[in-house]
Amino acid sequence: MLTSEKSCEKETLKSSSESNQLKNDAPKKWFLTLSLFSKMGDRMWTFAAYLLLAKAFPDQRLVLGGFFGLSIAISTAICSSWTGGWIDRSKRITAATTCLVIQNISVGLFSSVLTYQLYFSSCCCHSGNAVHSVAL
Repeated sequence: MLTSEKSCEKETLKSSSESNQLKNDAPKKWFLTLSLFSKMGDRMWTFAAYLLLAKAFPDQRLVLGGFFGLSIAISTAICSSWTGGWIDRSKRITAATTCLVIQNISVGLFSSVLTYQLYFSSCCCHSGNAVHSVAL
């Protein structure tokens, strides 16, 4: 009788530890999913910026693409050390909120400039020279 109670107790503990493990895995899955979507969005904007440059200036595709990649690499090399130090010195929630606000303002600003350029470049000409039109 005693052994059957112990085995029943072990099974109960085992099933409760498995359910706790499943509960602990849920935040990890959400974090990984959100990280995946964030990285996809970041890479999508990088790709879209290159396509915009290539479409706006078709004769200079390789030069502008190379300059774009070089400017990203240089800005990363210069700013990543400072940004990492700032994140280490500040509270994590403050750093995350600030970075998110800066990223969203940048996306909004770029979208506004793109909308302005697409809207006005199709109908305007300056001093006889046609403005490059970007058709997506």
